[in-house]
Amino acid sequence: MPNGLNIRGFVKFIIKIEYILNKLIIYVLDAMANLVSKTTPRKVKDLIANSRAKAVAKRKQLQQKLKANIQQSKDWSKKKISETKQIVESTKKKAIVKVNEAKGYDWKSLNASKIIAILTTLLTPLISKAKLWTNSVKPSTILGTTVTTMAIGLSSITIYQQTQEISEKVNKAAGREPASTSDTMNREAWKRSQFR
Repeated sequence: MPNGLNIRGFVKFIIKIEYILNKLIIYVLDAMANLVSKTTPRKVKDLIANSRAKAVAKRKQLQQKLKANIQQSKDWSKKKISETKQIVESTKKKAIVKVNEAKGYDWKSLNASKIIAILTTLLTPLISKAKLWTNSVKPSTILGTTVTTMAIGLSSITIYQQTQEISEKVNKAAGREPASTSDTMNREAWKRSQFR
């Protein structure tokens, strides 16, 4: 027990010393801060204060701009989402109407002339666009495209034929037996292994 009391007393003594040292450090730092503050010229203090005030004002301004930009982007996103939803809804309604019309249509009454009329109305805009495009293309472009297409086609045919010839030659050579063998020759050594 006496040793326990001595240790507790020692710990209390160290805690008091720590408290006193902390107070002393705080006092010294305060004194140094006061000394620096008193020796600093007024212009420097004003400059530091102004720069801090400007920095705070700029930070607030940037935060306000950022908030405004975020709000604008949120509003734009909401607007676009609502527009997209409206477009999707109108498209769904139109599709449902078309499906109902198709279900109600008498498909048995279709004949060749009606089918040709439908195909003509569908293909006429495409044909007119193709006609306009071909009329706007220069003859030299058409000639160059034709020659390039023919060259690519002929070279691909030649490449295909040559690969077929090479594969046939390789397959013939793979099955060839040795030209001559003797009784002293080990036939097992000359056979191809399975992994080859």
